[in-house]
Amino acid sequence: MKANRWVWLGVLCVSPLFGVQAQARPASGKLRGVAYDSVRARPLPLAVIQLISENDPSNARQVTADSLGRFSADSLVPGIWIVGVQHAWLDSLAVDQLAVRVEVKAKGTSRTTIAVPSQRALVTRVCGEAVAKDSSGYVHGLIRGASSLDFGKPGNVRIQWVEFTLKREELARELAGVEVQSSSVGRYVACGVPLSGMVRLRAWNGADSTGVL
Repeated sequence: MKANRWVWLGVLCVSPLFGVQAQARPASGKLRGVAYDSVRARPLPLAVIQLISENDPSNARQVTADSLGRFSADSLVPGIWIVGVQHAWLDSLAVDQLAVRVEVKAKGTSRTTIAVPSQRALVTRVCGEAVAKDSSGYVHGLIRGASSLDFGKPGNVRIQWVEFTLKREELARELAGVEVQSSSVGRYVACGVPLSGMVRLRAWNGADSTGVL
């Protein structure tokens, strides 16, 4: 009988260690921030944060702040980024856009705070400096049709309040007010309204009108 012979073949793989350089990773930065409401002196919880590279607008990111308004974004290309915030509270203040420019560095962590303006700054932004200096505010809202499912409809809004003036050394009570026209989708802003006290509103469009609110 012939003896069976088993032949084991070993394969040795050798990696060349010389003359090879690791490819350098592109530099990236980190951003940490807080979304804050200066009007109510509290964070903006669960705000939607949008980040857009100023040099490359196609390079965009979106993150959500936590319950304390804190947000973070990693692996950002170094440079200037536009950081914007969206929140339901901003809509209630008639603030369409709130954004800041932030420089993200290649090393370390960059930090920023994006804040809703203070009450006076907010009035200045919406109505102008003259209204803010007069210690007045604004009222804004949306007109909708009761029998329509449309988002909004154009119309007129009248806002009235009571003012007390001194005439001939006597205190007189007068009815003051302002009237504005809404946009094509029913949004309106009325400036010069007193910051304290009660006001009454009424809106109409042709023969259709609301009650006094």
